[in-house]
Amino acid sequence: MHADIQKGIRFGKQVFITIVSGFLVGMLSVYAATTISNNIVTGGTLDVTGVTTLTTMTSTQATSSTSFWIGSGGTATWLNLAGGDLFVQDDLQLGDRLTVGGTASSTALIVGGTATSTNLTIGERAAANATTTLTLGDLVAEAATCIKMRTTAGEWVYAYATSSSAMTAPGWGLRWTATSCE
Repeated sequence: MHADIQKGIRFGKQVFITIVSGFLVGMLSVYAATTISNNIVTGGTLDVTGVTTLTTMTSTQATSSTSFWIGSGGTATWLNLAGGDLFVQDDLQLGDRLTVGGTASSTALIVGGTATSTNLTIGERAAANATTTLTLGDLVAEAATCIKMRTTAGEWVYAYATSSSAMTAPGWGLRWTATSCE
């Protein structure tokens, strides 16, 4: 009788180990089934916890009614992060052209910085016989163009074009003043 009890205990252990093993294999199968090889289709939000192997965010067009924030830090000084604003934490390089447009009475391209020197460089390239043109002005002839610069004494000086493009001799065609021409 003692031997029968021993056999029953061994049989029970084997059944228990078989059930636990089957449960673990089932768990691994469920985990493996949640690994997606090619496409994800979701009607809601996709949350990824941990590391992802995504290499392309979108192959079509990304849109936002709020903003896009690229990077994990920084401060969006001149943006309100609404209506499709784009903030890039570190460097940004464009492969083609940058167009800054607006419909407000004043549209600005702001180049700011915290270094001792901040540069807006136009036309820096290694190309023989290249021409760089900085165009200031508007499509409407009556619209004025103003160049505003700070002197080393901390005062503002302004330059604006006079009435004729034919006045191109030195000192003609561009008038400097301490009064704002904005």
